[in-house]
Amino acid sequence: MKQAIAYLFFACIFLNHAGAQTGKKTIPDPADISGEWFLQPVLPSDTATGHIPKINFDLTKKKFKGFTGCNDMSGNFQASGDALSFDKDIITTKIVCEGFNEKDFIANLLRVDHYQLKDGVLILLIDKTPISKWLRRTNKVLAASR
Repeated sequence: MKQAIAYLFFACIFLNHAGAQTGKKTIPDPADISGEWFLQPVLPSDTATGHIPKINFDLTKKKFKGFTGCNDMSGNFQASGDALSFDKDIITTKIVCEGFNEKDFIANLLRVDHYQLKDGVLILLIDKTPISKWLRRTNKVLAASR
């Protein structure tokens, strides 16, 4: 009897581990996005001001704060499983930065509906399409980065 129970126990562990190895999609834990993230620049306009945008998620308060690359920003967000959305009332400071389209930056944040975490990279998605990638640390430090 003890052997049968031990066999079942190890069989369950093996099957659980094997299921994890088959690429079975797991629902991410929103707590994993907590903290500060820096935009991984793709376009020259992403860093037109000489600064790297960043965002800091506070899961306990459901608030975020950050930097658009031109202005400080803050607001509320919702996260559940792999769903992520930003509330429409994002507050920003009002500095004008030439060559940086902050309006589109904020508009894209407002369109985000999901996220993925892959190899330490936070990927923001709109309709399952990646729109930006964020890292815990910047790969290159720009002069005068905030």
